[in-house]
Amino acid sequence: MPKHILFTFLGRGRYDPKTGYQKTSYEFPDGSVRSTAFFGCCLAEYLRVDEMVIFGTNGSHWSVLVENFAIENDLQHVRLKLIDAEANSCVDQELLDRVTPIIEAGLGLKVSARIIPHGKSDLEQYQILSQIDKARPMEPANISIDVTHGYRHLGMIGFLSVFVLERIGDIAVQGLWYGALDMMKDQVAPVVKLDGLVRVHKWIDGLERFDSTGNYATVADLLHEDGVDSPSIKLLEEAAFHEYTNHISAAKHKLVQFLPALDEPLDGASGLFQDTLRKRLAWLKQPNLAGHQRKLAENFLDRGDYLRATIFGWESYITKRCEEERVKLVGESRKQISSGLQEHVKKNYSKGSPVRTAFFSLRDLRNTLAHGGPPKNNRIKSILRDQNRLKKNLRKWFSVLLD
Repeated sequence: MPKHILFTFLGRGRYDPKTGYQKTSYEFPDGSVRSTAFFGCCLAEYLRVDEMVIFGTNGSHWSVLVENFAIENDLQHVRLKLIDAEANSCVDQELLDRVTPIIEAGLGLKVSARIIPHGKSDLEQYQILSQIDKARPMEPANISIDVTHGYRHLGMIGFLSVFVLERIGDIAVQGLWYGALDMMKDQVAPVVKLDGLVRVHKWIDGLERFDSTGNYATVADLLHEDGVDSPSIKLLEEAAFHEYTNHISAAKHKLVQFLPALDEPLDGASGLFQDTLRKRLAWLKQPNLAGHQRKLAENFLDRGDYLRATIFGWESYITKRCEEERVKLVGESRKQISSGLQEHVKKNYSKGSPVRTAFFSLRDLRNTLAHGGPPKNNRIKSILRDQNRLKKNLRKWFSVLLD
């Protein structure tokens, strides 16, 4: 079973000049109440973590934390040195390492204390995130993050660290916690779990990845967690598969069955993104298959996926010809239309005409990108040297051939 580690921050107490943070009673989600001057300590107990990592600056109240656990003559000389260093904001890592065993003995678990910069500049903020990343174990682990103490902007950095840890390491962030002293009522402060904000960010990330890949599966798990049933999620994943394999009619069939799952308000963060997801599926409203394929070609072009944009644009033109000839869109009829396109264009459009130019250009580009070889056409070779020119020409060819 992966170990559970708590990351927490230590600041400077403002409420009691002698003891730092005032002792506060916190009510946890299960209704239990724990009193402490350092929220991370009672959170570690509540979560039953295996380890705790404490991040603080060279002026954080390290001495107050240590004195909370120290007994008489317990590294007294080092503790006095820590107090002096803290007063001058010059606590270093070597000194902190020497007093960490006192905290470990008091909490009864492994503790790592780490010095971080104040985060006053971009560079210092990156350094804080780097320190958080360095604190993660090399093996898979579960991490909880407490953003109660420290500078207010450390809470935002702690929030961002959730995504750094999950993306860079094999880390599962179980929760983002905040002891809400400013929400105290009847001398008890509620403990707030900020997972809703984490889920909103995951949705934003999922949509960004969907926009870059076109894969609906990037949001499937998020929808499932917020109440969309398993059969509907399977339809969404199957639609993504069919779209990736250019089986557009099958993709449409699956998505049409999935869409009712978005008709009712969804719980959680998914409810914020229902309309946005519907807009991403707007290509379903195209009246025919050629329209579907063209919309997908334009979507992929917007995402910079030029191979798939070119393939879908080319397939859309073949489908359009099948629809004009009133033949089946799949099978031998489609193959005959496809193989006869070149003669059809040569016969019906003069050399140098927009349709003839667009047809052979799109065909040559499609063959070049699909097969990965060097362009045989010098014009295509020139277009492929300039991304803006490639986009501009693809849009023009789509307009000429597919309008």
